[in-house]
Amino acid sequence: MIPNSLLSHIGPPVLQPRGEKPAIVFAPHAGGSGSAFAPVRVRLLKHADFIGVNYPGRSNGNIAQSPRSVDEMALHAVAAIDDRSADVSDHITGHHIPGMLLAEASRQMMIAVVERFYLPVRRRAAIRFITHTMSLEYHEFTMPLPVDILFLPVRLRRASDLNLNLACEIRLKQRHRIGAVARFDISVIDQRYLDSRENAHLAAALDELST
Repeated sequence: MIPNSLLSHIGPPVLQPRGEKPAIVFAPHAGGSGSAFAPVRVRLLKHADFIGVNYPGRSNGNIAQSPRSVDEMALHAVAAIDDRSADVSDHITGHHIPGMLLAEASRQMMIAVVERFYLPVRRRAAIRFITHTMSLEYHEFTMPLPVDILFLPVRLRRASDLNLNLACEIRLKQRHRIGAVARFDISVIDQRYLDSRENAHLAAALDELST
């Protein structure tokens, strides 16, 4: 399951006897990696044992099959968060995850604010979000700890209650410092209109492929 070179490097998992330090298990969100919690692990080691979990199939392309026991899952978790391991020392160990989380948090904040403050609660038709521009500018390292998110509207053009164009800026702050700034230019459109446009494009694309 785990390459012998990796097992000899990280060693077997150590289970603490009852009465010693408690163990805290950190499970990342789907698509995440246990190594994203490395800064938290450093702070916790004096008080508790740290277990970072990677889900089967994540960061373990060298594994033939999913873990068959808790022990095997523990080995995978240790391998995933051990940055010294040559088998998992590139981008798959999850060091890019905080940056991606900031991007997704910004997008979700933008959608939530638009739905809450710019669209009617009771809508006469379904709506769709269209992203024209999305950019993210990183300023500081951001740890997997609480982040303050500030929404700043920049421009709003409204054609109807279900049709608008919005430009906004999302500032993500940690320890009173701006860690990243996301900028969006989006439109909200009546889904019926958008579906008709998409169907027309799909038909045209299929016609091109068939000729």
